[in-house]
Amino acid sequence: MDSPDDLLIIGGPGSGKTTISLFKAFRFLSQPEINRGQQVLFLSFSRNARARILESAEKFEEFDDLRKHLSIQTFHGFFLEIVKCHGYLLGTKEKINVVPPHDEAIQKFGRKDDDLNWLEEREQNFLMKGQLVFDLFAPKALEILSKSARILELYAKRFPLIIVDEAQDTDSLQWSIVKCFAKRSQLTILADLRQQIYDYRENVNSERLDEIKKFLNPVEFDFSSENHRSPEMEILKFAQDIYNRSVEQRKYKGVDCFKYAPQQNYPALGIMRGLREIRKLSEANGGMLPKSIAILARTNAGVKSVSRFLNNYNVPHKYQFDEVATNISSRLVACLMEPILDSRQHLLFCLFIVKEYFSTKGNAREVDKYTKWIESIKDEKKVTGTMVPALVAIISTIEDMDFTGNPAKDWRYIQSVLYSSTNKGLAKIAKHSENLVAFNRGKKIMQGLTERWDLDGRYSNARGALQAALVETQISNITPKQSGINLMNMHQSKGKEFDAVIIYENPFSCPFEVKDDTHDYLKIRKLLFVAITRARNHVVLVSQHNSYPPIMRGVLAT
Repeated sequence: MDSPDDLLIIGGPGSGKTTISLFKAFRFLSQPEINRGQQVLFLSFSRNARARILESAEKFEEFDDLRKHLSIQTFHGFFLEIVKCHGYLLGTKEKINVVPPHDEAIQKFGRKDDDLNWLEEREQNFLMKGQLVFDLFAPKALEILSKSARILELYAKRFPLIIVDEAQDTDSLQWSIVKCFAKRSQLTILADLRQQIYDYRENVNSERLDEIKKFLNPVEFDFSSENHRSPEMEILKFAQDIYNRSVEQRKYKGVDCFKYAPQQNYPALGIMRGLREIRKLSEANGGMLPKSIAILARTNAGVKSVSRFLNNYNVPHKYQFDEVATNISSRLVACLMEPILDSRQHLLFCLFIVKEYFSTKGNAREVDKYTKWIESIKDEKKVTGTMVPALVAIISTIEDMDFTGNPAKDWRYIQSVLYSSTNKGLAKIAKHSENLVAFNRGKKIMQGLTERWDLDGRYSNARGALQAALVETQISNITPKQSGINLMNMHQSKGKEFDAVIIYENPFSCPFEVKDDTHDYLKIRKLLFVAITRARNHVVLVSQHNSYPPIMRGVLAT
């Protein structure tokens, strides 16, 4: 608590790393020499991790008095703050504006992240247009801090103590930025190599912890044996035994494992059985029914299949969706809500958005087709196919409609018109817009649309309201509670906590085998360790007969 040195705290999920570092933060902030402009900076990877840290901080008595001195940010949020404040020093000719991932995907046109032409194009877009894509947050922030000792000193004085969460997953750029503050701010590093599941990312590797030790020479504390997340259960021990390949052939308290038959309907029945099992276990232990349940699969295809199962049984749930497709689809809905002043011009707007959708997929054939259609319409030439007539019919239907002024109701009406389109491809694209209400996106968008309506009784520039809301939610520090049933892949579950977790395995949609995994199954062992330890009270593993890898052999009971 009182050490002025850099610290390294090693410990697994629920070991108390976050709590002890918050104790450290509040103790530090209570010193009389801390002035009103100084803060403790807590850096985490995701908004979900930030929400977990904030939830823990709110339990401290000192929180109300010192909350203004506690800055809990994501890496992206912190880097963006630096670039927006000082990015003009890098020579950009226009005001810096953030390009959200769906618009970046349009610009990339299917090119890979490391494509040299794309890297040059995004740099030119930044310098000439002020366009800042997410992948430039870190390099531009590092460039500013590296080139200006004065700016770095200002940030170091503002943040005399910096706490870095999940440091083992920092890439080379993120770690380089943290290193800038060494000897200027006190650093407290939280890490656990068993939870390093993002090592498939470029410049993330298992040597990061050794590099941290060598560079900082910190005072080390090891909390690996502590468990405050599920102390009454054997969930952590089960996860550790999976990781260590030493699973005991017995029942672990809080863990239930079973298999399902391979017939067509049985995977869905397995998931439903898992939900019933959690309810039964909760009631048997005399506890309350779980407020939050996560159903985890290794792949996105597995997540989608589970969502279909739950839809068939009318079970409400949330899942992390394809945001690029969803946001482009929603742009089409927003466009059709705008006043139609010129039906031909509006048709061009809609065609351009559908073209953007195919651009994000890198589908050159479809993009060329839409480009030709757009040019033909501009030249008043006839076009072939069913897409253009379908859009003309939709615009004609909407053109004379009186909207209600209730943006949620009007949004759903536009969706229904698109769904009933004679063009199946258009209806399929529109279907993606359903996902927008997940994770609090819908609330922000509807608020923006309401403001537009209040101005002149129309949804003028609805696309602008949509874009502003999407950018704000993607870079904000606001995270909704993970209540109800949440579907996601194992990687997405990191940094989250749930009352109960179901882990679903299927040999076709989401096998436990990981591509390029070593013969000792290290990647899946790490993934399962993270997935299992998300649970506070119960874990249920659902797997098909004889489909799991050798490390799980004997684990799943019949």
